[in-house]
Amino acid sequence: MENTDLTREQLESVGGKYWEKNGMHRIYFNNVTEIIGLNVSRYNTGNISSASINGQRLSNSRAGEIFNQCRDSKFWYDLDGHKFHGRGFNSRSFTIEDILTTVEQTLIESVTKLLEV
Repeated sequence: MENTDLTREQLESVGGKYWEKNGMHRIYFNNVTEIIGLNVSRYNTGNISSASINGQRLSNSRAGEIFNQCRDSKFWYDLDGHKFHGRGFNSRSFTIEDILTTVEQTLIESVTKLLEV
């Protein structure tokens, strides 16, 4: 998942948060459900009433699983290594590589659109 053209400013402009410690420079993304296009509607009880990813319908249980996995996982871009990384995502629906690919493609598209304006 290497992309050497992305900068800190670009990634922050699409929702990333800069983090630095012990010589590491990263941009973390806490909005992964938005980035992958997960749309969840809920009943007043908080239970999922309907869900989709980029318009494709999902079962409520699968959507809950993906939502919880995204919430409990970490996704970041390493500014020094120029790569996207993720940890803690373990789903029967998607692999961490699937999510990283989607995150990377979506963020690059978002940055490109910002540069065109």
